[in-house]
This record gives sequence, structure tokens and C-alpha cells, in this order.
Amino acid sequence: MMEYLVVVDVGTTAVKAAAVGTDLSLLGVAQADLPTMREGVRVEQDPEDWWAGAVEAVGALPDLGSASGLALTGQMQDLILVEDGRSRGSAILYSDHRATAEHESLTERIGHDRWFEITANVQDPANLAAKILWLRAHEPQRLATMDHLLFGAHSYLALRACGAAVCDPTTASTTGLYASTTGDWAQEILDAIDLDPAVMPRLQSPLQPCGYLDVAAAAELGLPAGIPVVHSAGDAGTTTVGAGVADDGGRYAYLGTSGWLAATTADTVTPREQLFTLEHPVPGHRIQIGPMLSVGACIDWVRDGLLRLDGHAQVEELVRGTERPSDVLFLPYLAGERSPMRDPHARGVLIGLSLETDPAQVATAVMEGVALSLRTIETLMTPEPVGADPSLVVAGGGSRSEAWCQILADVFGRVVRRLDSIENVGVLGTAQLSWPALGHGEVVARGAGDAVGVEPDGALIEAYTQRRELQVRAYHDLLPVVHGLTGAPTGVVGS
Repeated sequence: MMEYLVVVDVGTTAVKAAAVGTDLSLLGVAQADLPTMREGVRVEQDPEDWWAGAVEAVGALPDLGSASGLALTGQMQDLILVEDGRSRGSAILYSDHRATAEHESLTERIGHDRWFEITANVQDPANLAAKILWLRAHEPQRLATMDHLLFGAHSYLALRACGAAVCDPTTASTTGLYASTTGDWAQEILDAIDLDPAVMPRLQSPLQPCGYLDVAAAAELGLPAGIPVVHSAGDAGTTTVGAGVADDGGRYAYLGTSGWLAATTADTVTPREQLFTLEHPVPGHRIQIGPMLSVGACIDWVRDGLLRLDGHAQVEELVRGTERPSDVLFLPYLAGERSPMRDPHARGVLIGLSLETDPAQVATAVMEGVALSLRTIETLMTPEPVGADPSLVVAGGGSRSEAWCQILADVFGRVVRRLDSIENVGVLGTAQLSWPALGHGEVVARGAGDAVGVEPDGALIEAYTQRRELQVRAYHDLLPVVHGLTGAPTGVVGS
């Protein structure tokens, strides 16, 4: 019987579990849906739902004998308070923007430039230092009685699995609390928010086990007690590895509910204020990433909320039969945005509607709008893609859409490679990183499988270049109007 590893990936909408062989073959995949609590700018999940989802998903995997280990990945930049080995209240998610006032106050105290110098990232209201201050002001008892802070959903699973309170460098670099130059927690930031370093998780390499599955957790998961537990990198890191772009210059787009455009760079890369610079799971590299808060969510919105269509196949049919570019221009900032600008008060906009506008043009414009913004993110990266294979890898559920992949090829002006593993890229990247930690060093950088190439339509490349310039201009020209509608504080601008 083939040796296998159980991988658990905690996403925003579901917990996925997979059995992965030493050859990176998928022997079984299952998932459990996750509830999310939303109230205005507040976005929370219950960490116990993550654990329950992991138990459900792992339990649904086929019986393949004894697993060799448990590897964990998932959403990053969450604020999780732990007391006596369990979560104390809900986790505040990465997309939560409640701490705007605390962020502004803390930026004045630390200094915008100094914070950027320490962390290699411009901080926005999603940073965890500001959210800690918010808790101190509004829910001080939760902070007063906690034992540890955790910053990734997979970190909570590791705590439940083997009692380890740890964090990987990729996740740490999203928090606003990590010193990029020293590879440790930033004491200057901890001092600024009066946070005891003793509550911080131990920084743990994703390339080695963080502990061993304890008896109680093993019984719940249905796995052998004592197997190694690997706290792998956060989802952006594992997806980068799984997408097969671990070499410098490689880049890919991830089309999930949210998504991103990311590139692997040398660790000497100069950070850019418009992008996030994350620690790469593999030493010697970093990840430049431009995350968008609404990617597949835009398609869900136009399908369900606006056009009331019956499933994604109907969206696909509309877009395939429509002349492109659409006469309508879409700004895809339905939940605020983090890249290509940092603006929690940004909103989605449809421009160019007329009496002749039909549902197909609107659906096409929404797909185009996301693609145009992803391309704008890429223009901020240095260097532009070069070499023998400048193609763009796409992964995530949205890459199932042939129409969307064709639009991306036309907008980027080069071949798009759609991975055959689609939604399991992060799972396979986690396995790829974790097998060597279990003694299988022969599992090398293979990526997530074969890819189908989509060629760009040369006749559309220039037209989309012009549309992208119009999209950038439209965002800036409409900024006072949108901020007026959303009640942005006076003087706030996008960057």
C-alpha cells in the first residue's frame, strides 16, 4: 500500500483534507464548509469550526491504512486568542477592517516609513497590531486572560493536534509584527502596543515537524497517534510552491473567492509599497504578492446577486458568446481593496451602462475587470517576466473557467497555463514541502501537475492595454465620489 500524508488546508469558505502520496498523487480529497460571521467591516470565524471541519474532512477520506504524517496550511493574518489550549472567542480574519482608528493612531506613533522599514510592508487597517489595540479598548478581558496569540488558521489546528503554539515565517510576515531584516518578531512594534513577547507563537520552519499527534486529537481525526505534525507555510507560500513557480521570476494568479498575483523573487528584492513582501517557504527567496479581496467573489456577485443566473455554466455561456472587450468597464473592489491600491473604502463600479447593455456584456466586464486589476498588480512587480517561459500560471477554482483564462491571456498578452490540479495547488505545495520533513528528500520541486496552455488573441492585446489604463484612471477620478458614499474619513486616499 502506498505511503501517504494527510494534508489539511483551512480556507475562508471550507476546510479541505487530502491524502497525498510520495509521488504527489492525490489519493483522496474531501472538504467541509465553514461559516463566516460578517457585520459591516467585521469578519470573524470560530476556530473551533476549523477544527470541526478538519475532523469532518479527514474522516471523509478513503481508508488507505496508516498515514505517515499530518501537514497543515491555511489562511493567514488572522488574530486568534488562546487560553488553556482553546480559542478564546472568535478569530478576527484578514479581511476585517474594524481597527481603522487604531491603525491610524499606531502609524502616527511608529511612523509610516519606520513600520515599512521594519516589516518590508506598508501596513493597512487589516494589520494585527491595530486589531490587538482594538481588543484592548473594546474587549480587554479577552486579552488579559489569554495564554498565546496565533496568526494562521492552520496554527490553531497545530495547537489542537500537538499542543504547539507556532507560526511560520510566511504567515508571520503578513502580521505587521514581524521584522523582515532579523527574521524574528519585531520588539519595537511589540513595545509600541505594549504586548508581552511571551504570548507570541514560536517561529517554526515549515520544513520540519512542530510536534507529534497527541492521543486525543488522533482519536478525533481518526489518525495514528504519534505521527509527525508539520506546520507548513500559510496558503500563499504553499500555493506558490504548488504552482511550480518557486524559481526567481516565476509568477502565477490565484483565482479563489479572494485571490492574488504573486511572483517568486530573490530574498534581496527591494520591497515595494504597493505590494506585500512575504517570506518564502524555501530559504533564499521571497514572495512578492498583490492580494485582491474580491476575485471569484465578483463572479458570484454578478451571477447570484445582479443577474440571477442559474449556475456558473450560464455565466460561461454568456461570456463566450460576447464580443470583447465589453462596452462596460468594471472596477472589482466590492469589499475594499488591498492591491493594486490599498483602500478599504474602495467599492465596485460599473461604467458605461446604456439601454443596449445586456447581461452578457456585464458578465464579461466583471471577468475583464478582475483580469485588468491583476495585470496592473503585475506592472508593479520587478522585474517583468523574462526568460524562456514567461507564461502566467493560473490556479484556484476560478481557473476552471475557459472563458476567464482566455480573457487573462488576452489581458496579460501571453500564454496562460491552467493547472490540471485546479483547486488542489495549495494542498500539493504543502505535501511537496512536508514530505522531506518526514525523510523523503527525493520529493523535489515538481509543481502541481501538467498545465493546459491558453494562447492570447493578438488582436485584443492593445485594446486591453487601453482598458487597463482606463480602469486605473477611473479609480482615481471616482475616488471622491466613492469615498463620499462609503463615509471614508476626510482626507483618506487610496495608495
